[in-house]
Amino acid sequence: MDKAIDKFQNAIKLDPNYTEAYNNLGYVYNTKGWFDKAIEEYEISLKLQPDSAATRNNLGVAYKNKGQIDKAIEEYQTALKIEPNAGILYNLANVYDMKGLHNEAEECRRKAERLRVYR
Repeated sequence: MDKAIDKFQNAIKLDPNYTEAYNNLGYVYNTKGWFDKAIEEYEISLKLQPDSAATRNNLGVAYKNKGQIDKAIEEYQTALKIEPNAGILYNLANVYDMKGLHNEAEECRRKAERLRVYR
């Protein structure tokens, strides 16, 4: 993973507007458990491309991993407004369950299944 970090950092040096490099670097940091660093990279990516559902989803995952469930919910909801997606709905369902909002979680799972069937 350290090689991946180096490659993404080098890509950013070559092109500071390369949003996917920030997003991917955030993903690597999140995987390593460096949630604050991941959040920083996702936020930079979103400043450059605020309508990225993938980055909003990844930011939600980092917030969930950090225990900031309300922020995770907010990011997943924003991501879904940009791009309805079964994976994001499942992520939202999981954090709703963590908050004890089981009816909302189940509704997200139903929506996710409908999306998977119709795509």
